[in-house]
Amino acid sequence: MPSTVLDVPSDPYEDLEEPSRRNLTSEIRSFGEIVRLATSGKRLLRNVPHGNGELVIVYPGYGMGDTATAPLRAYLTNRGFSTRGWRLGRNHGDVEKLLPQVFERLQYELHFHTSPTDSEAPKQAFLVGWSLGGVFAREIARDHPELVQRVITFGTPVVGGPKYTVSASSYRDRGIDVEDIAAKVAERNRTPITVPITAIFSKSDGVVNWQACVDHMNDQVEHVEIDAPHGGMPINPDIFDLVATRLATSDADTDPDPDPDPNEESP
Repeated sequence: MPSTVLDVPSDPYEDLEEPSRRNLTSEIRSFGEIVRLATSGKRLLRNVPHGNGELVIVYPGYGMGDTATAPLRAYLTNRGFSTRGWRLGRNHGDVEKLLPQVFERLQYELHFHTSPTDSEAPKQAFLVGWSLGGVFAREIARDHPELVQRVITFGTPVVGGPKYTVSASSYRDRGIDVEDIAAKVAERNRTPITVPITAIFSKSDGVVNWQACVDHMNDQVEHVEIDAPHGGMPINPDIFDLVATRLATSDADTDPDPDPDPNEESP
C-alpha cells in the first residue's frame, strides 16, 4: 500500500452541501438518454477507436447491479475490450464490507484473463465506475496500483461518501453516522491514488453534488464535464464515447486538470 501522504493546505470542499431533493426533478431527463443512445449508435460505432482485448471491469452505482451497466459493457465489448461486470449482486453501499470482495474478484479476473496478443495473464485492468461504483474503483487503485492501468468514474463523489448526495438523509434515517463515514473517507484520501484517473461529472447531476466529484487531491486526474442526469449516466452516449476513447488511448499523453474552473466547460 502506498506510504506517501498528501498535505492539502486547505479544504476545497468545505462549502459543499447535500443536494436539494428538488434537484431530483432533473433526473426525469434520464429517460431521454435511452433515445439519445439509440440515435447515437452510428456515431459511436464509427468514431471510437478499438481496444485489443484489454480487461475492463465496470462497477454499478448504489442500489444497482450489473444489469445497470450492461449497455455500457456490451458497447465496450463491441469495441474490442474484454469487459466484465463486478458480479457481486446489488451494490448495497457498505464499502468496508464489499471492498475485500471487489479486490478478490479483480484478482480472479486478472488470473484467468488472457489478452489476444499476450499468452500471459495481464498484470493490470481498467476500472470503470458509476457513482458509488467509482468509489470501489478508486479505492482498489489506491490500495493496489500495480493491478490497475487507469480509473474512469462518472458521477462519483470523491469526498464525503453519501454526505453530499441525496442519499444522506436515508442513511441518517437508518441510524448510520454520515459524518463518521465522511471522516473515514477523508482519512483514506490522505493516501494518494497513483494511477491515472478520468473523472467525469455533470452540473445537471440531481443525485450527487457535482463539486464533490472534482478530485483536488490527486495529481494524475483529468476532469471532463458533460451534461447528463445522474440516473442516465450509464446509458449516456457521451460517456460511452469518453470511456471507450480513454481506454483505447490510455497510453497517450493527457493534460490533467486537477482543479477545473467551474465556469469553464471541459471538452
